[in-house]
Amino acid sequence: MAVAGFSSSAPLLPIFNGEKYEWWSIKMKTLLRSQELWDLVEHGFADVLEPTIEEKERLRETKKNDAKALFIIQQAVHETIFSRIAAATTFTNCSSNHIKAGMVNSTEGVSRRLKGHDSEIAISKT
Repeated sequence: MAVAGFSSSAPLLPIFNGEKYEWWSIKMKTLLRSQELWDLVEHGFADVLEPTIEEKERLRETKKNDAKALFIIQQAVHETIFSRIAAATTFTNCSSNHIKAGMVNSTEGVSRRLKGHDSEIAISKT
């Protein structure tokens, strides 16, 4: 089954299983940049209360890209980690709620994040 935006010859997603976070985050940032989603990850988006027709179209496209970024992240984590981000309905929401997207070293309690300026996804390791 092909995924919209990805060809059947696209490389497999790197899967974060709680180890080697630094390598995974570099690969994920590159992947999100290649899909033109990194700016959205870094800056998020805001809903407009009474959008114009032009703003409605732009917001629709932004929300579609937000869902695409969330889908990519969901696919790129092991199922034990996915359970920690499953409640997020948007990537932006996931970021603003600081659902930790990195690993937490259980001995030091250090969290690492896939992070752009104000954005972060958090996945804690148990």
